[in-house]
Amino acid sequence: MAATSWRFDFGTGEPQTGYTKITAQSRYGAEVGFGFTRTERIAAKDRREPGPLRPDFCIPLDTSFAVNFPDGAKDNTHFRQQGGIEIARLVYEELKRLQRQPLSLYLR
Repeated sequence: MAATSWRFDFGTGEPQTGYTKITAQSRYGAEVGFGFTRTERIAAKDRREPGPLRPDFCIPLDTSFAVNFPDGAKDNTHFRQQGGIEIARLVYEELKRLQRQPLSLYLR
């Protein structure tokens, strides 16, 4: 089975191109394949900051964001070496696209 991948844009604003919009009302459903397990205590905020994924976000309380994975697999790839490498590559590519350099200005 081919792997499915998603990119989620959490918050109140328009989603970035290629991303799926997730709001405080995005409740999990098996047919959808992703969403918050409970939506009663999720705040959506807009901090009005520039950047493609920075202006808006969701703050979930007492809930989880669930995603269906093929054959009941769990997503822990970010804890593995290859997952860490992929996350670092995605961050690098986005910083390069945004022309935010030198990178040391954004690291603590």
